[in-house]
Amino acid sequence: MSTKLGTLTLDLVARVSGFTQGMNQASTSAEREMRRVENSVVSVDGLIKKLAVTAGATFSVAQITNYADGYTGMVNKLKLVTNGQGQLSTAMNDTHKIAQATASDWNGVLDVYTKFQGLSKRLGIDQTEVARITETVTKTVAMSGQSAAASEAALLQFGQALNTGFLRGAELTSVLSQAPALAKALADGMGVAIGDLKKLGEDGKITSEVMRDALLKMSSSVDAEYAKTATTVAASFNLIKNETIRAVGEFDSAVGASKKFVEGMTLLSENMD
Repeated sequence: MSTKLGTLTLDLVARVSGFTQGMNQASTSAEREMRRVENSVVSVDGLIKKLAVTAGATFSVAQITNYADGYTGMVNKLKLVTNGQGQLSTAMNDTHKIAQATASDWNGVLDVYTKFQGLSKRLGIDQTEVARITETVTKTVAMSGQSAAASEAALLQFGQALNTGFLRGAELTSVLSQAPALAKALADGMGVAIGDLKKLGEDGKITSEVMRDALLKMSSSVDAEYAKTATTVAASFNLIKNETIRAVGEFDSAVGASKKFVEGMTLLSENMD
């Protein structure tokens, strides 16, 4: 009997010891998980506060006013080269769509569009072709991999060339150095080497009509090449900016309540944390 009792006692002690060890392990594991949760909460809290600061900058009174004014400015630019509300709405939608598809600055896209639209009668192109050419130009500039400032400068110089009717001199130099993919598309569309563009420009042979034909001819090839590229982090911020400008602009145009919108978004940003 004493032997059995001793065996049972030892077995009980072993079980209690195992149970205690298991509880200690569970406690240690629980403490470790709690620390992880606490760290996660601290990280999330920090992230939310950073987002609140960003929202405060994005939706500040001054910034919202800039967005509303920027939208109005773009509408006014397009009114100068379109006839009636129908064409204006199409132009706004086309340029916004191109900007979002290429993660480009909407205002920069619109500048190129207005140049071609303003020359549409002389060039013999309709609004659909204007949008197609603009998309091709925008994609080539994005494919060139330059900084935002360089891309903007190239588009500006290209737009000036369209105004004068010729791509040459400083405008051509800017395109060659700051938008090489655009220069290549023009050269390929013209059936010449990139190295020949300088001489052709000096001879006044790269006219608006020549650029029109070259870009329309190369549009499908540019689409295929652009599909292989990846959007940069910097460019991706254009997507948010463009949508914000459109939302603010359309809201203000619809109800004329930009002041109330600013007050509401400011209140929201101040209380996000």
